[in-house]
Amino acid sequence: MAETATIERNSLEWEQLRAANSVLMLRDMLKTDDPELQRVIYEQVCNQEFSHIPEVLDGDTRTHYEFVAHENKLYVMQPDGLVDWLAIHENGFKRAQKKAEDKPHLEFYAKIAETELEEAEEQLAMIEDGEPATMFVISLDGSDMASASSLKLLGRDPEKKRAYLRASVFENGRLHLYSETYDGLTVDKAKQILFEQFGVNLPADANSIDILKSRIKLTGAHHRLIQQISPKHSKNNYDFVLEQKDLLTTHMKNLIDLAGCNLTDAELACQADELRYDIMSSYKQQLDGSWENIGSLEQSISYAGTIERSAGTQFPGCDSVVVSQRNNLHQTGYLNTEGQDIFSFLIKKEFESKWCPNCLPKSKPGKKVKAWRKGDRIGCTSCGHEVDICTKKVTRQGKKQRPVKLWPW
Repeated sequence: MAETATIERNSLEWEQLRAANSVLMLRDMLKTDDPELQRVIYEQVCNQEFSHIPEVLDGDTRTHYEFVAHENKLYVMQPDGLVDWLAIHENGFKRAQKKAEDKPHLEFYAKIAETELEEAEEQLAMIEDGEPATMFVISLDGSDMASASSLKLLGRDPEKKRAYLRASVFENGRLHLYSETYDGLTVDKAKQILFEQFGVNLPADANSIDILKSRIKLTGAHHRLIQQISPKHSKNNYDFVLEQKDLLTTHMKNLIDLAGCNLTDAELACQADELRYDIMSSYKQQLDGSWENIGSLEQSISYAGTIERSAGTQFPGCDSVVVSQRNNLHQTGYLNTEGQDIFSFLIKKEFESKWCPNCLPKSKPGKKVKAWRKGDRIGCTSCGHEVDICTKKVTRQGKKQRPVKLWPW
């Protein structure tokens, strides 16, 4: 039997694969005539794209997944299908190792990824054992082991200190994984939880990895364990994202269109992250109430991204950070490839806005101005004010001049 070749990737290649993976899978979907294979690929991509979005939004995220084991593999059942759980963690560990090789100060991240792979392997062992059982884990952000700049490289917010409480529960042939975000959780608070809830007394010098390795094993199925440890009644971002199905459907359509373009993997990675930036911006604005409809849903999604780009918004979470590189894309000719204008950059779009820096500097209930956007320019039809969104310079001063204030996008 021939041995399977191991593909060696450097850190940059792992990052490009992470960003382009969904689009590469959709390319395979477009090549096959098998409707069942098309469905499976679509569902997997949908899960990959969807699962990241709740993590980057402000507020709490609570999830509940079920697992099945087949031929020594562990699959998580998400809303649209199955995902190979062990493969996700194995690839995550390889990616973290390469990052640490390039940047030794990220060695802590490789250790965290390795420990989380061990956790996934223990979840498989729980299924194979067949007895009702529970495993509780606290995953901290690593701020006690890394600088703020190192955490930001990984998409972790050093000020938020986002941690995760996880409970794996096996009962009646199924493994359940309950997860909940816990912002502001420090090493000392985590040690306190372990001591007060389970009687585990870690040494004074215990760090994030020691806490992650302190997997608490309990007999019996404790489905409400996390609620008992950290009762919360806030809105769940996971449910919120699921409810906005039209946004995710449009995002998937845009990714499929991108998959049909003749681009390199690096170009696909850049443009895929641009589309992710737009959709994350849309969910953010839907959540905070600043979303605006400006025509079609695709136009509104693109507009949401424009607003957040001008504000310099980043979307850190799930050990990656999505930022806009649109200016770089434009300079290197990635746009309008083969006549496909991915971002409709040159089409003038007209819409109504609740704000204009010149004639409506403060939003007023029921008050709107007519506005437009074309390429890098955005303007107010009502007063004639125009701004370059890249340089943020006023290119035409509108009537009824007020003290200088830059357009937020």
